[in-house]
Amino acid sequence: MSNQITKNQHYIPQSLLLHFADSEEQLFEILLFHKKIFPTNIKNTMCEQYTYEHDILPKNTIENYFSKIEGEVAPAVSDVIKAINEFKNGEIKDINEVKEKVRNILNNFLVFYYRSGALLTEFSSSDKRDKIPLLSEKILNSEYINNLANVIDEFYDFAIIESSDDFLLSDQFVSTTALRIKTQFSNLSNRHIGLKETAIFMPISASFYIVYWNTQYDFPIKKNEINKLSEENIKLINSTIINNSYTKCVAKKKERIEEVVAFYKWASPTNFFAGGNPSGYFTGATKKKEVFFFEEERKAYEILENLAMIIYRNLGRNDPCSCKSGKKFKKCHWDAYNRFQSVMLTFGRTQRENMRDFLIYKIPITEKPIDEWSGYHRE
Repeated sequence: MSNQITKNQHYIPQSLLLHFADSEEQLFEILLFHKKIFPTNIKNTMCEQYTYEHDILPKNTIENYFSKIEGEVAPAVSDVIKAINEFKNGEIKDINEVKEKVRNILNNFLVFYYRSGALLTEFSSSDKRDKIPLLSEKILNSEYINNLANVIDEFYDFAIIESSDDFLLSDQFVSTTALRIKTQFSNLSNRHIGLKETAIFMPISASFYIVYWNTQYDFPIKKNEINKLSEENIKLINSTIINNSYTKCVAKKKERIEEVVAFYKWASPTNFFAGGNPSGYFTGATKKKEVFFFEEERKAYEILENLAMIIYRNLGRNDPCSCKSGKKFKKCHWDAYNRFQSVMLTFGRTQRENMRDFLIYKIPITEKPIDEWSGYHRE
């Protein structure tokens, strides 16, 4: 490996960005804060200068580690695309052959998830000297990554979704979403990998995503199939992907970004104090942005988050909704308020009972908050 520092360090590899670009390696990027869409190429997106350099590490240490993984993943992803097309054409009879090829790169996809520029945003510290060790702690913990991949493989349903080069790619790489609002944990979002009622979208190309999910309720994707999506469901998936993004999102087609940008809701990660002790020191975590797949669940969470239950409490179905939308309550926040009330029934339960209920089949492996800390003094 060269000792020369790689200046422009990609947090999503160019070899994977190729599958979201045209034949000339061009694609469209949106800067979400400004809602500005412009053409670019794979060399100039999903990267930062000296992203992974640290003064206590030899030059290119982490960059070289990622390069090694990319050398394995790039041909493997191409092999997955080939297998998907062979399954479509009947050359492969069992979708489990495709699933096994995905499983072989699942661990590395989780590493890309943690390395992404978006998740670097989720650290509580702005000092890279603090971020890089915390990032390394996640990606180098092979037991944690392996266990998390095993939970996905064993306890989530599997499917492939297909479009005509219409899917977006988030700067978080893997996109996750909550299918139902859950009782809040002190350091977990509703969409952490390893929880029930969660869906995970893993990017393969602008035409194919792998979806893993766990739910007891209706979900518009059929398991163990290639699902050719309707226009409505493409928008639903893309609105989920764009809401997984913190700074940018890319797509092969500009119009696919344009049609979902209005659904994007910016939210910063939340520093959450989890507890303390008599000496005045606290522990806590940085919790991810909440993303909900269904609009009713998002509205229910906002009622909880904003403590807005009082304004809906005495409304009749045909009364004007208190959110000032101009709609009747039954056409606006009725379902969300009822969903909120059902969640409230679980709030008196202990943390142990919540963990027992919401971790998949009592499996004690779930995604850890990106940034946990202790020894934070009240001063």
